[in-house]
Amino acid sequence: MQKKRKCCLGIFVLMAVFLLAACQKETENEEIMKEEGHYRIYFLDKNTFVTSDYYTETKDSTELAKELLSQMGLDEENNRKYGNVYVEDSNVANGVAYVYFNDAYGKMDNVYEVLFRASVVKTLSQLSEVNYVYFYVNNKPLTYENGQVVGLMAEGDFIADSDSDLQNLAWSTLILYFANNEGTGLVERQLDVAYVRTVSLEKVIVEQLIQGPEDDSCQAVVPSQVKVLGTTVRNEICYVNLDSSFIKERTGVPFELTVYSIVNSLCELNGINKVQFQINGDSHVEANGISFDTVFERNLDLIKKEETQ
Repeated sequence: MQKKRKCCLGIFVLMAVFLLAACQKETENEEIMKEEGHYRIYFLDKNTFVTSDYYTETKDSTELAKELLSQMGLDEENNRKYGNVYVEDSNVANGVAYVYFNDAYGKMDNVYEVLFRASVVKTLSQLSEVNYVYFYVNNKPLTYENGQVVGLMAEGDFIADSDSDLQNLAWSTLILYFANNEGTGLVERQLDVAYVRTVSLEKVIVEQLIQGPEDDSCQAVVPSQVKVLGTTVRNEICYVNLDSSFIKERTGVPFELTVYSIVNSLCELNGINKVQFQINGDSHVEANGISFDTVFERNLDLIKKEETQ
């Protein structure tokens, strides 16, 4: 399933206070805890993010999702916790947890709603069968204020190094460029992410490109082994320092696409018009016929239009 979502500009401003989530993969201890039937419940208490541990022997994914949502205080009998918001129904199918809320959901404050949304996604994403979460309100897909459907939400949409960072997140919509499936050009994808505000948005963009696309409608352009050593912006030039795996490893697409996926994605940010690459701090490097001893500008010729279905 392809995930295309746009976030209202107003949400970005509102998210200057508490957001939630983590993209860091679970540690071995957490995996062991899950195997033993332990889960972490994420919920809100007066706009404060709170967690508690929960044990269950339930195995069925749909029943387990209902159980975890109930532990969050989202069952109809315990709906005062979230201003009379409760889950009318839920099920898990094909990697997606579908959650149906009553119409009181629409009365939540915008900031609180986004934090609430992330807490549900974080809780349900612990299920091995759940890759995405999809909200319905009054039997209709959840939408932003501008009418855009929120759509599929993944744990990776909320980027933090640890739970201690969960109250220091900001929200942004990124425009990223991946390779088309033919490997002949770049295609645009939009991704909503919540990220720790102490990390530069430029670094977040490059790391999301390394992570790759969320579906098979396009393909990765930056090798997964690449490490981002640093990013800085001066005089509208973004300096990107990568380790040597950027020039040694390949993804199967032309290296030119790899380079310009980063350049074009970064140039979508206000205040960036050019990109200067460094490999282990050195810009005097040539690889695959491309010299990094130069400044790269956006290349629109590589962007391919996609046929509408």
